[in-house]
Amino acid sequence: QEFDGDDFKMVQELKLANDAMSIIRMDQELNILFITAHSINVTYSEPAKLVSIPVKEDVKSEWYGLEYVNDHHADTITITSEYKGNKVIKTEAGEFDCIILDYTITKKSGRINRYREWRAPNVGLVQLTAIVDPGGFVGLMTKILGIDEIYFRLKEIQS
Repeated sequence: QEFDGDDFKMVQELKLANDAMSIIRMDQELNILFITAHSINVTYSEPAKLVSIPVKEDVKSEWYGLEYVNDHHADTITITSEYKGNKVIKTEAGEFDCIILDYTITKKSGRINRYREWRAPNVGLVQLTAIVDPGGFVGLMTKILGIDEIYFRLKEIQS
């Protein structure tokens, strides 16, 4: 799945297998005043489980493993996910009956990222809210520019 905004781009490679949706890798790019200020590639020690399939009420899922940033820096992470109900979401691409999933990614380094996703069957991600803490200079810049909170909404479906 790909998210593309004015100042931020993210591409995630997901895997559906073994009764779970997992993330394989993620690429992010942060642009400041039309210049690429930060670009990272994130991979994991194994596919990082995001949520068990089928999604069930009152069931939390946790995954522990290593996250590699740009193939060298490793951080131990915990991904916790929880089903938060259903909601109909209207976007430019249409109206979708979505499940709501909350994710918290806690890193040994102390950073915490929070995501809320609205996903529709046979469509995928319809809407996303993210509060990210990349840390360091990039973290400071994202806060100054007001992009430490990211919102995405589906505009079109391409096949």
